[in-house]
Amino acid sequence: MKRTVMTTLLVAGLAGAALPALAVSPAGPGPEGQAQLPPPPMPARGMQPGLELAARLNAMETLIGITEAQEPAWREYAAALLSFMEAAGPRHGPHEGAPAPQEAPQEAGTAPEGAQAPAAPPLMAERMAERALDLGARAETLKTATAALRDALEPGQLQALARAERPEPPHRGAPQ
Repeated sequence: MKRTVMTTLLVAGLAGAALPALAVSPAGPGPEGQAQLPPPPMPARGMQPGLELAARLNAMETLIGITEAQEPAWREYAAALLSFMEAAGPRHGPHEGAPAPQEAPQEAGTAPEGAQAPAAPPLMAERMAERALDLGARAETLKTATAALRDALEPGQLQALARAERPEPPHRGAPQ
């Protein structure tokens, strides 16, 4: 458990998001006196994708009290979730992941002897299908890891995890 706390603090310090993530909600403790995690802050400029989620997962690990015996299931779950979210994340453009554009084709009969013609770049539908297959494989891994985590956690820990995963409702003005 000592290593888990140190890891949490290290990642939190790097992400700059742990202190707000560990703070009690301005609305006070949640049901059954459990602290609720506030919505994650905006990522710092230049922050690596997934680092904010990793910091939040580390904070959740401490919040729900993952024991040494539960660590393997938690690690598998966290790794599968990070992998899935990375694959499902937004793309910056329609051609991300596509190979670099090919040079203009040479005139027929001008290719050097013994050289093969360059392969045609994949079509958009092929890239979309490959991404969907990759995402599906990662989703299966996530489902398996989630089932193993459910089996490893106590009922109170499952409830705490479910509460920590829920987004906090938007804050409204002070009650009148």
